[in-house]
Amino acid sequence: MIGPTSGTDFFHSLVEQLARSVEADCAWLAESIPGSEAKLRTLAVSIEGRDAQNFEYPIANTPAQNMFDDTGIYLFPGDVRKRFPDDRILR
Repeated sequence: MIGPTSGTDFFHSLVEQLARSVEADCAWLAESIPGSEAKLRTLAVSIEGRDAQNFEYPIANTPAQNMFDDTGIYLFPGDVRKRFPDDRILR
């Protein structure tokens, strides 16, 4: 029998599995932070298969901005750093 899992454990497992399934070095799950500047707050982060510290992330000029500007799924198969040179996470 599998016991209850906390939301935090579930989110960490989810992003770890997501990263593994798409062979990504990093994956994270975030919620938007209400306010004047569009920001995200991570709920779980996986970097190279390990849990990492949560962070806040301003989305202006980042791939995440597309989610707020439009609906849909976005895939950037390459040159992401070139497309979003101001993104501090990609640096």
